[in-house]
Amino acid sequence: MRGTGSVTEGVPERADDVFAYRSCTDDGNPSYAIWRWQIEPDGDGASRVTVSWDVHPETFWRRVLLSRIRGRQLRREVPASIAALARAMNEPTA
Repeated sequence: MRGTGSVTEGVPERADDVFAYRSCTDDGNPSYAIWRWQIEPDGDGASRVTVSWDVHPETFWRRVLLSRIRGRQLRREVPASIAALARAMNEPTA
């Protein structure tokens, strides 16, 4: 299944910015999710990234079944994704 999305808030340029993104499938389903990343200074030139999401399952099966399954997956996937990003940012460039 393919998806589409659009930026709904800001473009991070500083260490205290917010970035929001609205994602949805491109199959005509009205369900969507709002993703939000907040970047805050955390001392010594580091930053803390907080990710949140708010899902809007608009159809019966997305509300009853799929959103519950996906919610459990995201609770594992999002921390793993942030950890991978941190590792990539700390790797020396060749």
